[in-house]
Amino acid sequence: MSRAIKFTVAFVITILWGCGETQKPDYLEFKTSKTLIFKEVGIPNLFRSPADLVLNQDLILVYDFQLEWFFHAFTAKDYSHIGSLIRRGRGPEEEVFIAPYFKLIGKDTLLYQNHNSVKLGRIEMEAEGVDLSVLNEFNLPTEIQGNLDFFKLDTLLLSSVSEMPVTKDFQVFCTKTGELFEEGATSPGSKSRANDEWGSSLSGKLTSLRPDKKKFASVFYSFPIVRIYDATNMDLLRELHISSGSSNDKGDVSDGQQPNPESGSLSYYWRIRTTDEFIFALFSGATPSEVEIEGFTPSHSDVASKIHVWDWDGNPVMKLELERPVFSFDVTPDNEQIIALSIVDVETLLVADIPWD
Repeated sequence: MSRAIKFTVAFVITILWGCGETQKPDYLEFKTSKTLIFKEVGIPNLFRSPADLVLNQDLILVYDFQLEWFFHAFTAKDYSHIGSLIRRGRGPEEEVFIAPYFKLIGKDTLLYQNHNSVKLGRIEMEAEGVDLSVLNEFNLPTEIQGNLDFFKLDTLLLSSVSEMPVTKDFQVFCTKTGELFEEGATSPGSKSRANDEWGSSLSGKLTSLRPDKKKFASVFYSFPIVRIYDATNMDLLRELHISSGSSNDKGDVSDGQQPNPESGSLSYYWRIRTTDEFIFALFSGATPSEVEIEGFTPSHSDVASKIHVWDWDGNPVMKLELERPVFSFDVTPDNEQIIALSIVDVETLLVADIPWD
């Protein structure tokens, strides 16, 4: 199994230092904490190993590691199953592999990644269900075919996770010129990449582009830190350090120091989702033994029981305590509901109203 595919499973991510300058972090506390109560929506006999979901105002797409079809589509209105997308295989319009970091852009565009390219497809509603027509395919240079979590800004494809040593947050591929370069603030794990055992775990992240495409935000797996970028010039606007009580909070990887797996929680943010108003990040805080990897998914366990919420100025809004842990989630565009996914209870979608009041 390649290092990139292993990251697909384990989410290896890191700490950040503002604009490349070493500085003591200001730990931010969430003054508001509320409980999120889920209701279960039954979807029997559809999933085997569900790994991620995304949604918009009309659709919910769920990715599964092991089924014949990679994506299952549901209506956002009543959660009814309306069809499947992209068959697993080697035939025409089939894919052998799709990375479970995909984006639903606007009303009907799906951005997804196979072994050597990133594709944009239009989801088409039909009388008998749904279909996908490929609009564009961007063949990736060999150097970044192992990267993960791509997102698109005009003619640029940015990857959140690099398989190769990098000095900045993002590797960027210009689809128009073929140029490959790095962008963003200095990667906090860049000095530690010489030690390959920690390489990927100190440089990866997950990123979400705000729907209006004016900003994007990244969260890190190995440390409780968030970065907010300006999407027009890729300037780092804010860097948020969240106090979790772990010894990892004080690890300074800018000096090459590496977190000790035995001394504190290593698993922080597992997913990030954004609306035009807010940033939502799924927080774990589990120790390595609590997130034991067997094959493609954590062993017999969902991974996180908190969601942290900020506005786009970086102000902490609230912490949501989940009544039960989940593996993945997304937020409706109106900020009213969270829909989550379990890899334990595979026959349900979990739906909750966000308690703003």
